[in-house]
Amino acid sequence: MQQVKAAFPVLGKPEKQYLQKLQACVQSFVEERPDLTLNDLIEEFGPAKDVFALYASGCDTASLVRRMQIAHWRYVSFILLIMFFLLVLMIFFILMYRDFNLFREESIAYMNEIIATRN
Repeated sequence: MQQVKAAFPVLGKPEKQYLQKLQACVQSFVEERPDLTLNDLIEEFGPAKDVFALYASGCDTASLVRRMQIAHWRYVSFILLIMFFLLVLMIFFILMYRDFNLFREESIAYMNEIIATRN
């Protein structure tokens, strides 16, 4: 069932309902014949890609394509958001490191002044 689920590019409500119905059919088929193997199930119901092709042929293709495009753009937006966050974080740490080095140099110069005035 995991292979069939992975074959679906988008898992919306209609796809989940279809997969639940398919799961029930497979479960009843297995209950009738408990000695089945995975190859027997594939012969009976077809490979995962064929199951998706059967589903796609019975639904509105334009709606499915639109939902796939939305899912794609959500994924791209998420990746871009993560990259932006990492860039901001990197700039923040670069600035912190620069300030740390400046502070360290100033503290060394201050320590040298104190030592020079004591002598």
